Amino acid sequence: MKNVGDRKGKEVGQIHVQDVEASTRVPRWKLVAFRNVSIAAGKSVTLDIELGAEELHFINEDGKPCFEPEAFRVWVGGSSPSQRASIESIPSVEFELELV
Repeated sequence: MKNVGDRKGKEVGQIHVQDVEASTRVPRWKLVAFRNVSIAAGKSVTLDIELGAEELHFINEDGKPCFEPEAFRVWVGGSSPSQRASIESIPSVEFELELV
């Protein structure tokens, strides 16, 4: 993350995951990790965040955690993956991940 301003700033780096092949209905996006960071003016910081199976599970219709190795869409940015983020051009990275 980079602070392009001339003052110290704070940001929340967020990771959302979308299960694109779930065997049941799941939320469109799931917030799986976030970090609050302070960034000095004109500086950059790197956030290291690990995701495991726990972050990629969903709750099935029986109310139990379920993990299915499959395809996921991952969104990394300073907001949720919403239409507002697209309209306001909030910087983000989106990629697909397939677990086998």
